[in-house]
Amino acid sequence: MWAPPPMVLVVLGVVAALGLVFGDITEDVLDGGGALRFDKPVMRLVLRHRTPLLTTAFRGLTLFGGVAELALLVVVLGGIWLFVARSWRPMAALAAALVGSSLITHAIKQAVARPRPPVAYRVVPIGGESFPSGHATQAAAVWCVVVLLAVGLSRRWWHRALALGAGMAIVLGVAMSRVYLGVHWPSDVAGGSALGALWAIAVSVVLLRPLPVWPRGSGRSGRDQAPS
Repeated sequence: MWAPPPMVLVVLGVVAALGLVFGDITEDVLDGGGALRFDKPVMRLVLRHRTPLLTTAFRGLTLFGGVAELALLVVVLGGIWLFVARSWRPMAALAAALVGSSLITHAIKQAVARPRPPVAYRVVPIGGESFPSGHATQAAAVWCVVVLLAVGLSRRWWHRALALGAGMAIVLGVAMSRVYLGVHWPSDVAGGSALGALWAIAVSVVLLRPLPVWPRGSGRSGRDQAPS
């Protein structure tokens, strides 16, 4: 009897978990219950621990989820892959991750229309709707794709673990920065992060199978080829 490969089961499990998280948070946002009970206590805790140094740090960290900064990342990394490995798919995947996550976030914001935290909470001026967080969604989508591309650079497990850890740290840092700066509720960034990761998986399944491999040695072509 046919059985799906273990990796397929892992991916399906991750998709199911992320979908459940995003669905539950969205439902709570719409009906005002569940996870939202943590929003105000967490926000008050953050407000009590703000310092000039932390504010400066989180202002910088939040840029890792900004549209302009991520667009630059897409062009630079995608361009490097295109020039060195002669593969267009990394740039296409990164661009799809950024553009798609931005469009999906905008559509959901308009449909849900959740107000942002009070103006008095905000460190930076900003308008628009709150759920889901655009920065958190975009960061999760783009940086997850970056991590997948980084996996193709080395077969050593600790290199891959390092890439995964760095990517997760960036995504978590961007999510925390949006709450610290007072422009999103914790549930906004949690939902956005789950949504972004889901979109990254969808993009990767379509555009990064097989995973592009970085050329190793002059005698081997760097075109789209799977690891041997």
